[in-house]
This record gives sequence, C-alpha cells and structure tokens, in this order.
Amino acid sequence: MEKKASFEYLRVLATLAVVANHVCSGLFNNYSIEQMGNYNSRFLYSTYTLVSWAVPVFLMITGALLLNLNRIVDETKIRKYLSRMFRILLIFGGGYAVAEQIFDERAINAKVIFDGILNMIQGNSWSHMWYVYMLISMYFITIPLRAMITSMSVLGLKKLIYLLIIGHVLVTTLNDLTGLEIYKFMQFSVFIMYYLLGYYLCNSVIPIISIHKSAYRYVAYTLLVISIIRYAAMFFSISMWGKISDFAYGGGILEFCQSVGLFVLLTGLFRDRPLKSKILYNISRCSFTIYLIHPFLINWLYKIIKVSPMNFPIVIGIGFISIVVFVASWLISNIMVKVPELNKIL
Repeated sequence: MEKKASFEYLRVLATLAVVANHVCSGLFNNYSIEQMGNYNSRFLYSTYTLVSWAVPVFLMITGALLLNLNRIVDETKIRKYLSRMFRILLIFGGGYAVAEQIFDERAINAKVIFDGILNMIQGNSWSHMWYVYMLISMYFITIPLRAMITSMSVLGLKKLIYLLIIGHVLVTTLNDLTGLEIYKFMQFSVFIMYYLLGYYLCNSVIPIISIHKSAYRYVAYTLLVISIIRYAAMFFSISMWGKISDFAYGGGILEFCQSVGLFVLLTGLFRDRPLKSKILYNISRCSFTIYLIHPFLINWLYKIIKVSPMNFPIVIGIGFISIVVFVASWLISNIMVKVPELNKIL
C-alpha cells in the first residue's frame, strides 16, 4: 500500500531536526557561554533556532490525522493510543528515571528503583519525555475536540484558532520583553493551538493555496527570510553582547512562522504524491522510537566517550554528531522493533 509522502517527509525532517536540537541543547543547557566560548556558543545557539520547530510540526501532523473527521477516531482507538503511551512511559520514562536514580545514588536496590518509578510518575524522567506526557494529555481531549469541530462552523473554528495564535504571540512577546515567564499561563493552550492548526491547515488553507501553485514559492521565501532573521539575531546577540537573544530563542512568533511555513510547504507540495522510498518510509515508521532513544546516545557520546561538536570545527561538529546520532538511533530502532513485546508499542 502506497503512503502519502507529505507527512512522511515531515516526520523524517522533524526527527532529524529534534536530534540536532538536542545535540546543541545538550551542550548549552549544561555549560555557560563563557565555558563553551563565544565562538562555539553563537553557532550552537544559532543552529538551535533553525531546528526548534520540530515539536510544533509533530503536533500539527498528529492533529491533522486524529482530528480529521473522515477518519474513524473513537473511544476504542483513543484507549489503544493511551495504552501504548502509558506502556512507553513505563518502559522508557521509568527506565531513564531509574537509571538516573542509580547513577545519583551509586547503588541498585528496591528503594532506588521505587524512587525512580516515583520520579517518572511525577513527571521527573529525562527531559525529552515531556513530549509523551503532553501527548497523553492531547489524546484525552481528542474526542471532545472532534465534537467541537463537528458542531462549530468553519468561521467559528477560524476565530478560535486566531484567538489562540494572538494570545500565544502576545504572551511570548511580553515574556521575551519582560522576562516574567508569563508564558506559563498559556503553555497548554499552545499545544492545543498547534493541534487544531494541523487540522485547519490541511482542510481549509492548503487546499486553497494548492489551486495557486506559485503561492508555495512565496511561502518558501517567507520561511527562508524568517529563518535568516532568527539565526542572525541569535548569532549577533552572542557575538556582540555575549548573551542569547530571547526574541530569537523563545517559542514566539518566529518559531511559529517557521513551524507553520514548513508544515504548509511540505504538506502542500507532496499532498497528492505517493511515497515510493522504502528507506524514508522506514525512517518515518521509526521516528517516535528515534525520538525516545536518541538522548541516550547523545549522553553516551558526551559523558562516556567524551565526544561532542566542540571536538571538531563547530559547524562540522554539529552536523556530524547529529547525523551519527540520527543514523545510529534509526539502526537501533530497527533492531528494537524485532523484539515482539516492543514491536507492539513502538
């Protein structure tokens, strides 16, 4: 059976982006600009601005699929999805939390294991596992959101999405200007915004743009300009003042435009094309497993092997480490799905 190319390409690209994101953040979350050096820091942070759109794109893909009223998404299917996520959380979230507890306590016993599991239940596993907790929340509200979409007019849905977008942009902008972290008041609504956007863009915006193929050229130009602005703002902020640009770093209007622009561009250009590449389909199929295991490989490289992008010319190092981790995670994922019990959830 042929798969549509658009979401598969997006998954592959977003998976590579999230690996590169964590290759960079794995350094600057643990070291200051002074420790890494101004030269390395500006390339690490600036590269981050080019790849931080990955999670919003994943959310829009999920929303486009699960909120599609032409698909059967009932309580039975949602229970199946939730069961899968809870098992993933137990195996990977619990595994990472227990491993962290063992590393901290330098011991293996019942109390250490219990404390690790307790940390996982409280949401204190490895940082990338936040996405699984968030996805569980989105699954819980999928049926109500589908009912809302069914009962609302297209205009009503558009107004709701616009309201969420305006709130997101205003709150993140105020946060960047004041440093008050007021974005926390709207943190979950941002996830709902991207979830609904995936559905809305696929059903109302992209079909209209597709009538005028030249429109995609302008989307691509806009995406390029915004990415350059964000990269340059971060690069020059660190170069000139030795500190990051909150405007470029935060998940505000620039990241929003990058995420939506890339989603519209690839979904629109490839929406009616079949995916013929078996390798790309396999990578797409393994994307969630790659997400789950790639931080382990990054930590192994950084802390055990003592290899990071800073062992190379920094631009080459970021690309090289990202590709090594991505390919290794993909190969390990293909081995893991051979295990019957893991294959049921991965």
